[in-house]
Amino acid sequence: MANSKPIFRFENCLSPIIALILLGAWCAPINSQSGFMGGDKTQERSYEEVRKMLANPRVAVAVTAEEPIASEIKAHLIQGLRRIKGVEIVTSDPVFTIQVVAVLEPDGYRHAMSVVVIGPGSMLSDHRLLTGGAKILQKNCESIVADFELREVARYR
Repeated sequence: MANSKPIFRFENCLSPIIALILLGAWCAPINSQSGFMGGDKTQERSYEEVRKMLANPRVAVAVTAEEPIASEIKAHLIQGLRRIKGVEIVTSDPVFTIQVVAVLEPDGYRHAMSVVVIGPGSMLSDHRLLTGGAKILQKNCESIVADFELREVARYR
C-alpha cells in the first residue's frame, strides 16, 4: 500500500474547502466599483431617491472559480436577476455586488460556494455557504437570487 495514491474524498476536505472559500471571499477585492453611497461619489440624496435606487438596484455579479463552474454560476445568477423587475445588471458602479467563490470536486459531482452580498457603502449585507451535487447548482443559484430579492429589493418596494 506504500505506492498507492491517496483517495480524494470531498467529505474529508469539506472543512478546509470552506475555510479557503471564506478566505477567498474576504481577500478578494470588494470592488472598487462600489461607489454608491461611498468613496468619492458620495452625494447628498433624499430618502426617496435612496429608496428608489434600492428598489431598482444596479447589481454586479463576480464569480471566482475554475471553469466550467464559474460560467455556469454567473449565467444562472444573471438569468435569475434579470427576472427581478427593476434590477439592472452592471459591471461598474453597482448598488449591490453578489460575490461568489466556488470550488468543484475533481469528479465534477459536488460543489461548495461562499456567497457574499456587498451592499451600499461596501457594507456586508449577506453571507452564506452552499454545497450540493452538480444537479442542484442551478437551484442553489436560484435560492441566492430569491433571497436577494426578498432581503434587498422587496423591502424597499
